[in-house]
Amino acid sequence: MKSALSSLHEKRDAFDKMKKNYEDTVEYIQKCKSTLTRASSPSDVPVMAPGALLDVAKYLGSLNFHVWEKMHKTVKFTPVTLDPNTAAPWLVLSDDLTSVCDSDEKQKLPDNPERFDPDTGVLGRESFTSGKHAWDVNVGDNTAWVVGVAKESVQRKEKVSSVLKNGYLSVYFYHKMYFAGTSPLTRLNLKRNPQRIRVQLDCDKGRISFYDPHDNTHIYTFKHAITEKVFPYFWVGCQQCPLTVEPLEVSVKAVEYL
Repeated sequence: MKSALSSLHEKRDAFDKMKKNYEDTVEYIQKCKSTLTRASSPSDVPVMAPGALLDVAKYLGSLNFHVWEKMHKTVKFTPVTLDPNTAAPWLVLSDDLTSVCDSDEKQKLPDNPERFDPDTGVLGRESFTSGKHAWDVNVGDNTAWVVGVAKESVQRKEKVSSVLKNGYLSVYFYHKMYFAGTSPLTRLNLKRNPQRIRVQLDCDKGRISFYDPHDNTHIYTFKHAITEKVFPYFWVGCQQCPLTVEPLEVSVKAVEYL
């Protein structure tokens, strides 16, 4: 947790430094403009070669966009981040809170009500009650995982199955087989072993669907009314390969008006 906070502080400091550099540049340019404005007459302006003047438009034009463009190259946007306060003591989270794997060592963590223990689960920080939401989970070669959503009211201090009757809407991979978390479990026959699982949640219609984003193959859909907060849910029983929430690609489209 300390390392995660330290990483966030470092990113914030880097952004503040970049912002200060741009502000200094703008201040310098404004001083240059002021100096040019104070020229008393054309005769006071020295003859200069073409291109010798500072290109003010280059620096002031779309300044906010250029700041965003610089930050976009260094900071990735992830639609779901993991909540370390819910993570089971056996789990190891990455510093940026986007991946999780199992371990054989139980950490000394507060036994707060939100934390899963003994089950090796963790929730996403963001909760949903309305609207449409989607995220991709890289499962890679992980040999035991559960991905989906969990209701806020799920039992966290007992080891229970991640199935619908217990407040989970999820898909499983266990013992080299895929299942939907129904009661009893529904065996899923997939043509390939997906490296990623896409979770699509429509709270208003009460639908949560799972896809293989490689070719958008539909895996399973739950139809269940969302009557309370739900959170992205991850369960992992593999120490060698983590589950990772993948970042989104952010794009900007420039439109020219004639």
